[in-house]
Amino acid sequence: MSDLWQPIDHRPPLPRIETSPSYTPAPQLLPEHIEQQFKIAEDIRRKREGDRLWGHIVDVVKGT
Repeated sequence: MSDLWQPIDHRPPLPRIETSPSYTPAPQLLPEHIEQQFKIAEDIRRKREGDRLWGHIVDVVKGT
């Protein structure tokens, strides 16, 4: 019974988005590419944490 009632959508239809003929979908990332991205992100995170720790050590030594 619940499928009998359908709300009426009065909005105009959305315009079709034309893709250019030269459009090519993004290549699928292979697992090794994803792994490489994770490694890069991990290196950046470690560097930031290291910089933060080093900054803290400098502050302690300076006495600020």
